[in-house]
Amino acid sequence: MELDPQRASELRALGSSRFAAAERRRRLDRLAWGVLVLSFLLSLWFGVMAWQQARAGAGARFNARAEAMATALATHMNAYEDTVRAAAAVLEAQPGLDRAGFQTFARRLRIPNQPAGVHGLGFARRVTAAELPAYLARQREIHGAEFHLHPDGARDEYVVLDLLYPERDGMLPLLGKDVFAEPERRAAMQRARDSGQLSIAPRIGLADSSRGESGRPGFLLYSPVYEVRCRWEPMPHCVAATCAATRRRGLAGPR
Repeated sequence: MELDPQRASELRALGSSRFAAAERRRRLDRLAWGVLVLSFLLSLWFGVMAWQQARAGAGARFNARAEAMATALATHMNAYEDTVRAAAAVLEAQPGLDRAGFQTFARRLRIPNQPAGVHGLGFARRVTAAELPAYLARQREIHGAEFHLHPDGARDEYVVLDLLYPERDGMLPLLGKDVFAEPERRAAMQRARDSGQLSIAPRIGLADSSRGESGRPGFLLYSPVYEVRCRWEPMPHCVAATCAATRRRGLAGPR
């Protein structure tokens, strides 16, 4: 079959046009896929940047709040420590401080009454088994016939709570409590007694029921009160065991 030259030229032009159109479609497809991939990558990059910025902002806010809380906690703890040290200093300076004097002193401290603040302030006195009958008789003269040792039982040594602030209904049952009978409290008091420093009994159930049920979680901060104070601070040659023994003998007892 023969075609005239003009027809053959038209067919060649049509084929070339179709090829060019197909090539343009392929290029447009590649361009469209390229734009799609680039858009996806840009969206991913912006998303990652936004997430990192949000994370950095959240971290900064968390760190700021954590620092503020740590500062507030340290401030509160310093206030608690100062309160306990002040009470110990007064009791050492005035061994005969009575119930009324202790109440007056504690009121001047302006102990906070907020739920998260200090629940109370007290003094527990060391009493030996031989001293116990006379001590209880004396405390009943001060507090009334309802003053009694609890938990009762024969022990070589007692540490009895006989000064307390504030003296409100939920706190008064604590008078006469032998705090040395409880392992957590006893361990903290022994550390304070032997070191001459503050010691803490952490995470215990508070017996104060003036603000609801007793047994609420809290902590106790102890400072030793001595009648005869060991001269350990200006004496670097003082042996630790010797000083601890001296402190134990000098711990405040019955009055």
